[in-house]
Amino acid sequence: FQVAGPYVEVIITVQERWYFWPFPILEFADPNFNVWWEQKDFSRLNWGTLLAHENFRGQREKLGLILQLGYSKSLGLMYDIPVFKNHPNIGLGAYSAYIQTSEVAVNSVGNRRDLLAVDGATRQLLKNSLYLTWRPTLYMSGQLLLDYSNVSVADEVILQNANYLGGGNSIGFFNATATFKYDLRNRKYYPLSGRFYRLDVSQLGFGAMSDLSVTKVHFELKEFREI
Repeated sequence: FQVAGPYVEVIITVQERWYFWPFPILEFADPNFNVWWEQKDFSRLNWGTLLAHENFRGQREKLGLILQLGYSKSLGLMYDIPVFKNHPNIGLGAYSAYIQTSEVAVNSVGNRRDLLAVDGATRQLLKNSLYLTWRPTLYMSGQLLLDYSNVSVADEVILQNANYLGGGNSIGFFNATATFKYDLRNRKYYPLSGRFYRLDVSQLGFGAMSDLSVTKVHFELKEFREI
């Protein structure tokens, strides 16, 4: 509408979409439904919730909380900053999780898992991750991930399989992964033309606190053409 002088004032009212999402968790502790159906034990279910806030602080930041109970228990917290105000091509994120497993496969006998469950936690995993994202252009992106994992098992597991963790009942290691992507597809899902490149270089275990060392290199090239 018109205001004093040659100026026009326009008022636009917008409604923000729902940004807080609760996702239920209900899954089998066994590898698949057929294995679970052999016992039909409802205590061997994992249940919980994932609470996700997809616009934390009003800047498209993501905040997530995972709470899982049941046969296997886990607690996780995730925080993702897609871009920084002064550096719109750089993002940062962190993730921390604790996972407690009630049962583990200590061996394989006759193509069947030899399972072991003890009172309390049979296996425990603590993982902390920090990652940096980089997107200089629309088609090019990269990520640098650094995390530390610590796995420990009950003494009964080592008695059944002394090499389960390489000789001890706990192991800790760092992992660093660099990922580069170059996406020239005409669309992300179900593309009909273009190419997609991906390179991953990972170093599992380094430094004095790590008990192993494995280097992995993965290259991926996909080409899409209309028939």
